[in-house]
Amino acid sequence: MEIFVIIIPPLIALIIGAVAFFAPRPKDPVAERARLDERIAWLEERLVHARAGNWDEQMMHNLHTQLETARHEQRALLAA
Repeated sequence: MEIFVIIIPPLIALIIGAVAFFAPRPKDPVAERARLDERIAWLEERLVHARAGNWDEQMMHNLHTQLETARHEQRALLAA
């Protein structure tokens, strides 16, 4: 019987800790929008630099993909 007193409280604490750790964190829409705006501005600047530096197609494609993903996230945030 004493074994339950020793095992159960740490087990419950472990379960509560795991739920708290894996629960999704609430996002602040204002902070998220600011982050996305900064990310998009940075990617657009990198594209200008890439065009001026005549970067290869793979790197340009990667920048375009990242920019489109950031814009998609921004549209989804604005729609929510």
